[in-house]
Amino acid sequence: RPSSCGSSWQETLMELDDLLSLTAESQIRPPMPTSSEISRMDEALGWVSWIQDTAHRRVVLFWMMIHPLSGQHRYSWRQIGERMGRDHKTVKGWFYRGVAVITKKKYT
Repeated sequence: RPSSCGSSWQETLMELDDLLSLTAESQIRPPMPTSSEISRMDEALGWVSWIQDTAHRRVVLFWMMIHPLSGQHRYSWRQIGERMGRDHKTVKGWFYRGVAVITKKKYT
């Protein structure tokens, strides 16, 4: 029998003293990209303009939005589908068609 209720999880909330001691330098910041990473990103963003279908291009751009700290996509397929007024499976198909256009143009 357990002797009492308890948890092995650490306290996740900050104490008031810790919160007051935060400075601008100690706050979490997104990683700063290098100049070569920025150049590669600019090149990749140019590829999106190759997608002629506006809806397919919008879906690809939505999926490209990534949170800088978590690295997760900002929008799920369902959220993109809601924004586009379509089913999430449909917009996922549009994404793959858009990427296929880019791949075909880039590698042929």
